[in-house]
Amino acid sequence: KKLYILALEACANWLNGQNRQPTSGEFAFRCQIDGSVQPYRWFPSRAAEARGVVLLFGEAGGLQPGSKLTKSRWRVPERALLGALSAAGLHVLQIYPGGDATWEGVGLARVYQVRENLRQRNLLSGRLPWHGMALGNGAGGLVRFAMDNPHLLQSLIIADGRVDRHRVAAKPQGEGATGRSTPSRQLALRGPHLGHLPIVVRGDLGKSLNWLRAYNASFATESELHDQAWWTSLVTATSSPPDLLEEYVVLQPGVLGPFVVHDLSDPERPGRIVFDPESRRIELMNISRLSWRQGLALAEVELPPHSPNVSRSDVARMVDGYARGPFVVVIGTGEHAERQMQNRALAQDFVRRWVDHAQGAPPIFLDRDFDPERYQNYHWVLFGGPRSNALSAGLQQRAGEEWPVESDARTIRIDGQRYLRSKGVGVVYAVTDPNRTGYTTVIVDGKRVADTATYPWRRMGRMLWQIGDETPRFAP
Repeated sequence: KKLYILALEACANWLNGQNRQPTSGEFAFRCQIDGSVQPYRWFPSRAAEARGVVLLFGEAGGLQPGSKLTKSRWRVPERALLGALSAAGLHVLQIYPGGDATWEGVGLARVYQVRENLRQRNLLSGRLPWHGMALGNGAGGLVRFAMDNPHLLQSLIIADGRVDRHRVAAKPQGEGATGRSTPSRQLALRGPHLGHLPIVVRGDLGKSLNWLRAYNASFATESELHDQAWWTSLVTATSSPPDLLEEYVVLQPGVLGPFVVHDLSDPERPGRIVFDPESRRIELMNISRLSWRQGLALAEVELPPHSPNVSRSDVARMVDGYARGPFVVVIGTGEHAERQMQNRALAQDFVRRWVDHAQGAPPIFLDRDFDPERYQNYHWVLFGGPRSNALSAGLQQRAGEEWPVESDARTIRIDGQRYLRSKGVGVVYAVTDPNRTGYTTVIVDGKRVADTATYPWRRMGRMLWQIGDETPRFAP
């Protein structure tokens, strides 16, 4: 009888246009990068008046030391902490990192999708201030998110924080090249993005976060974090960030606060955006193209003119550009049986590594079954060069002289040098498709390149290759 009544109520609510879905607990969304279904948790405040939202980056590890995180078993915040936040009028949004233990890849990218999913479900109404909180190695995600979005959060709370890192076993090609992987680990370089924020720390600051002491860092005890009055005072004391910071440090193209950075003049050096509050003028350093974020511009602030004739570090020409999604995998079936088996093995290894990182798998096709028109607005990861993958061959014809690698049945020419395939040559390179401007096309040819990045080929520039057992090299 009770189920019958509930069913009648549900029908009535549906007819009246009312959304009666659960408003607390675990929800799911479809990831735009690889199409997988991913969870997040939403704990709404039970107070009479909502005063903000806490974006929570939890420990990116399993329930047991050394174990992996899974969608069915990931840590719930302490009940005392959730109770204090709820009583203080703070909703809590907990992010699931997947296999991204360092919060450098898909775990961080999905934060934006989760926030959009909240709005679509009508779980969050009004314009509430946002605060950031991290537990354990979730500090890496919180600090990186705050640096990329310095105008979104009004405070940072870090409990027993640390930043885990991956060792990247590859070196840049060319004299004096520092490597694109190096600046990403220098969090202190972008410390000025946090200079306006109150930062509260519980526990010790390890070496990876010790630089936070130079900013507005204060310390709190565990009992204070479990106290409603402490959170109420923190929310009352914080204020909205300024429209523009006086300095932004740019490590790669992308969205940064109110800006979209399209290009760095020299991708091996950080760029800077310097704002003078008195003159309301902006000065650019090592940034060749800059625009306001869509739908956003600040009155009385003009962006400096820029020249279109500059060297470009287009994201679409980087081998890790596919990870911004959505992307598909296409396996070549041409040439001979051995090459087909090699292409399949390379694709299987790539997908396995991506699944370990993202806990989701992209669509996979054979080149003879792939419909280019259907996936025109996707990034493509093609396994097999022009001799064994039909899509690679077509792209080579369209690219013409822009094609960066020469190959035949016996040799591969990379960066001006020719190598015998029998020596165990592997290469990964990005090519711009004239028919799909702005989308990454990655070609994988030869043996597997043994990079150890967070996810395949992260920050490995426009080309990555390995000869035999030598250390992999990449072209920034």
